[in-house]
Amino acid sequence: MIFFEDQRRPGETFLRDLDEQCDRLLPFATCLGIVVWLPYITLDSHLHPGQPAIVWLRLGFSALSAICLLIRALFSFPFRGLVVGTLFLSYLQISCGILTGLASADPIYVGGYVFVIMILPVTPVPRSILISLLAISVGSFVLTLSLVGFPAESMRTAYSRSDLIASLVVSSFLIYAVGSWRMRSWTRSRLLLEAGDREAELRAKAESGFRDAEALARQLQQKLGEKEKMAAIGDMAAGIVHDLKNPVSVIQGAVEMACDPLTTQDERGRLHAMVDAETERILSLVQDLLDFSRGGVQVSKEPVQVDQYISRVRTAIGPLFEGRDVQCRVTCQYPGEARFDPNRFLRVIMNISANAADVLRSGGHFDIDVCRNNGSLRFTLSDNGPGIPESIRATLFEPFITHGKSNGTGLGMAIAKSMVEAHGGVIKFETETGKGTQFTIEVPV
Repeated sequence: MIFFEDQRRPGETFLRDLDEQCDRLLPFATCLGIVVWLPYITLDSHLHPGQPAIVWLRLGFSALSAICLLIRALFSFPFRGLVVGTLFLSYLQISCGILTGLASADPIYVGGYVFVIMILPVTPVPRSILISLLAISVGSFVLTLSLVGFPAESMRTAYSRSDLIASLVVSSFLIYAVGSWRMRSWTRSRLLLEAGDREAELRAKAESGFRDAEALARQLQQKLGEKEKMAAIGDMAAGIVHDLKNPVSVIQGAVEMACDPLTTQDERGRLHAMVDAETERILSLVQDLLDFSRGGVQVSKEPVQVDQYISRVRTAIGPLFEGRDVQCRVTCQYPGEARFDPNRFLRVIMNISANAADVLRSGGHFDIDVCRNNGSLRFTLSDNGPGIPESIRATLFEPFITHGKSNGTGLGMAIAKSMVEAHGGVIKFETETGKGTQFTIEVPV
């Protein structure tokens, strides 16, 4: 209830957030407090018959626990959780210090006192109150002990004293550390909400994309009744999820950076734009799979400034080659305008780029060049990888064709060909074993 991440919304202020946590914790703590000390009353009477105040302190704690539970159930007022929780915690700490002193620092009682002290850091109360309670509790213990007389020095009392000192040091440190952790967690949560819950919506879109992809996998499994393709269907379902993982990872990273208090507003705006773009990629991928399952691809052409679009391409494919000692060059020799579906076409380029990234090794290169060829816009994508295996060259653009990849749907090149043809264009390739592959795509301007 204290440490794990739950689904509740953080309070408007840090103090209100602590108040909500206290309010949620009170029923458990007070019910426990009603009965936890009662079994010890008989033991107190036998161990310290000359100190009846110990019994009354225990009875008082059980009575106060019941009162706190009733207050929470019957009354509502500002900061109810913190007020009642602090009252409950104050009595527990101070009474435990007093009764341990009344018991002349009996090692048995010191052990219980150490346990109560170690409860402080995990309670959702401001650090200043916790430190004050710790000081008052220890002060009440020392004062009571001085009134009843310090016990004779022995190995047991020395051991108990060491335990008590160690618990005070550890508890003080944990009060500061856990308090700081709570503050950071609350700050991060509030930053997420102050962004208008936009990140939560984007996560929901991503999850929806996963669900749609899984549903599509089931539909395709039902439609493909040919016995020889049944084994490929299971791989395809896993491949679809794998294909969605990259944009989802980008979204997750961008959301975490956007929640960082050190992130500037300009940087946060850039991150939001990145998340928007990756969300569109997910939706585009799901639409591709839907189109394939229905037997057709629909494109929505629009005027596109080619040089600006190539900058978007460069940003999209860059992460595929990062940290791999592979050069990725993207050049544009046509700064004019063309009409095509930018999202669908980016999917074509990403499919080919991802395939190249899978096979290129250290020292490799992948190049994209865009130019105008008469009335067409030509995209040339080339690499110096091992080349396409001869066994799949003739069927490269057919569905469920894959080679040497543990993940993947086998639909990438089939979808790419369908998209290019839906634009009225053509896609072809040249490959040579050990030297590389070049894809050429031409679509009308």
